[in-house]
Amino acid sequence: MSLLEVSQLGKSFGGLRAVNDFSFTVEEGSITALIGPNGAGKTTAFNMVTGVIVPTDGSIKFRGQELRGRRVDLICRQGVARTFQNIRLFDHQSVLENVTVGLHRQLRTGFLGALLKGPRTREEREARVASAKYLDFVGLLPRANDEASSLAYGERRRLEIARALASGPSLLLLDEPAAGMNPQETVELVELIRKIRDAGVTVFLIEHDMKLVMEISEQIYVLNQGEEIARGVPEAIRNDEHVIKAYLGVPE
Repeated sequence: MSLLEVSQLGKSFGGLRAVNDFSFTVEEGSITALIGPNGAGKTTAFNMVTGVIVPTDGSIKFRGQELRGRRVDLICRQGVARTFQNIRLFDHQSVLENVTVGLHRQLRTGFLGALLKGPRTREEREARVASAKYLDFVGLLPRANDEASSLAYGERRRLEIARALASGPSLLLLDEPAAGMNPQETVELVELIRKIRDAGVTVFLIEHDMKLVMEISEQIYVLNQGEEIARGVPEAIRNDEHVIKAYLGVPE
């Protein structure tokens, strides 16, 4: 069953066509990858799906509902969360507080409740318990009270993922999650991505680490200069002549 259905997606910046007539689906319960050389339009496609930028043309449907033109917060409330290539954390807040920020979709207390100490205190306590659960899921619970700035790079990436998961998404978009990671951190990331999928969250990622992509992806789409040049399972993509020429290169 398709969770995300994108049809004829396009984006122009002045005279530049960053993405052109790109159609794809992300199946529920899958790990799907979007790859291609730098400047291929991958992040632009992600930004359109999540509402960061508005498409010039095309349709983006999540569970059959149109997302095009909707605000970022409303798309998040529908169940779409993301991380960014450049990690965005509140460095001087605790690890736990960083995750609590992601719980806004699940918090019940409104403006009036925020003025009343009882409900606010109860909800804050519930939020701390929920945040700890997400930290435990990504393996960071022992660091809950540490400042985010004290985390190692791989830990910071996992914290960003925990915060995205705290919004309760059905679809998680990961923008180059392995960028800057050492081999051990990458192995741990692969395990975490599979764990996320197994917990019922569909994963759609951009990634340049082809070993990771080929290992965990069930479907891969390839962009080059804003155009789709291939789609298929990892083995087909690995041997596709157009992909080899544009991106992968001839193996030694």
